[in-house]
Amino acid sequence: MKRVVITGMGIVSPVGTGIEYAWQNILAGKSGIRKIDSFEVSDIASQIAGIPTHGTGAGEYNPDSVIEPREQRKMDKSIMYGMVAADEAIRDAGLIDYTGDKNRIGVSIGSGIGGLNTIYENCIELHDGGPRRVSPFFIPKGIINMTAGHVSIKYGFGGPNISTVTACATGAHSIGEATRLIKYGDADIMICGGTEGAVGRIGLAGFSAMKALSTRNDEPERASRPWDKNRDGFIMAEGAGILVLEEYEHAIASSISRKHTANSSSVSRSDNISDLSSSVRCPVKYATNRFSCLSVMVKMHFYPYIHEKSGLRLKPDLIFSNFLEFYQERS
Repeated sequence: MKRVVITGMGIVSPVGTGIEYAWQNILAGKSGIRKIDSFEVSDIASQIAGIPTHGTGAGEYNPDSVIEPREQRKMDKSIMYGMVAADEAIRDAGLIDYTGDKNRIGVSIGSGIGGLNTIYENCIELHDGGPRRVSPFFIPKGIINMTAGHVSIKYGFGGPNISTVTACATGAHSIGEATRLIKYGDADIMICGGTEGAVGRIGLAGFSAMKALSTRNDEPERASRPWDKNRDGFIMAEGAGILVLEEYEHAIASSISRKHTANSSSVSRSDNISDLSSSVRCPVKYATNRFSCLSVMVKMHFYPYIHEKSGLRLKPDLIFSNFLEFYQERS
């Protein structure tokens, strides 16, 4: 079966837009959680969230750099986050001037809830002003598959185009599906990942009604504490993370003619390849790269497992016992 490698990465996140900036802020221990000031939250229990910083400076989210302003009217912010992250990943992989068969390049980008705020805003328009007030862009802005569609249209990718919707596991599953498409020969390259733009009154109100969100509104930087015994819920956040996956032999063969520019220095694409074949669909006891295999299995299988077993507010003893149970069942 074909091997799959990572040849490009892109990110829009509360801790920075761009792989370099986001990673440096993570290493520095900077939090992306802050008090919400872009809409009214005084009547909502949770008033904090992780929102990418908008601007034109280094590490800031600037959709104008990728999307024409008039085109942005047709897109929910979840689509724009995905477009900006995809653009970075595509450039990182050296695909902007790709001269190969673009019908062999596909897109697999999903979202947990898509254009939630677009739906909310148009519901209000319908209620207050009737059907004529509903935007003609309402449907194409709100449906989840439009991020993958816009990416394929902008860059001319004619390969498989799919969107996965599996709540918090969407990004991981989108990468997994893209990997399978390459492994089984349906594509040579896949642009894949997840995007989310659900921070808004309706999203916050819904999760607050579930008692799922943290209400540490006075100390947002310290509110996200998933393993702390005093945790009181999670924090909503938004952004996008995109990978470029490529069939190994195709990536190696094209590294001679394709160069990519990353962090202002041109290097061979073969230097940018991270092997995914040892970390996808491999039992831990047979893994050649045990750390990568374990991390992927935990993310794709263990998290949903303990979530189902223990609920949102996990207790440390349940986490440990469920971890042991999970691997004992699969040993």
